[in-house]
Amino acid sequence: MYIKYLFQATNQHGVHSPFVYSLVTKALYKKQKTTEHSLLSEWKKEYSFSFRKQKIINKALNYFNDETYKVNHDNAFRSKKTIYFNLKEKNTREILEKANSYSFFIIDNIGASNALKNQWEAVRCAPIFSISIDFFNIGFLFVRKEQVKEDFKIRI
Repeated sequence: MYIKYLFQATNQHGVHSPFVYSLVTKALYKKQKTTEHSLLSEWKKEYSFSFRKQKIINKALNYFNDETYKVNHDNAFRSKKTIYFNLKEKNTREILEKANSYSFFIIDNIGASNALKNQWEAVRCAPIFSISIDFFNIGFLFVRKEQVKEDFKIRI
């Protein structure tokens, strides 16, 4: 399964969305060490994350909550609008009910089983989400009114 994912996934060169390209190049692929974000620290008290997941989540949280980003993007994805969901515990309806303008959802265990993959697909395809990013076992969903619907598979 992971081999199939690697063949389908791309890096920053296959991304044609300025928003996603910026996230990938300025946060996820950046080699700079970041401090652990407070939201990740909270979530770690309740959930267990692999090192890879922690790194992806932490870099994204730090990027979206950086002061420069918040000023330039009108606080679009600040911590209050960022929600973590574990697909093993939540269903599609519960996730969709939380979506509002400028939401950033982190969805865990998207590839853990066929049932969870199907649930990820159902959530990802919901019209409210304009961007989905699949990192194999974790996914990001964004509500951005100004962007057309796009789905990405990114190698990290």
